[in-house]
Amino acid sequence: MGIRLTEMNASEEITIRTQVRDYSFRVLDHDDCRGILTGDKPVTDQQEAMFVEAIHPENCEMRALTQLEPGDRAVFLVGRDNIKKLTTSPSPKSFGGAF
Repeated sequence: MGIRLTEMNASEEITIRTQVRDYSFRVLDHDDCRGILTGDKPVTDQQEAMFVEAIHPENCEMRALTQLEPGDRAVFLVGRDNIKKLTTSPSPKSFGGAF
């Protein structure tokens, strides 16, 4: 089951579990896909972040860049003054959280 971040409500949270780390993203503004990202290193503290896109695996059906499905990699811009790009490893099978 996939998640379309633009359809989530403010304060809803998802957990993205990858093979390496778990990330939590709490939505602040669904129109701009902005929220608070927390997770294991290198993102240890709560940081402002913007979900930019989902990188879909090769040979998958076309879908919106804001739709996150199992197997996708999530791309975030993290920070306020010193913005960094964070790309997760592929998420294995599912996501957790309130949808």
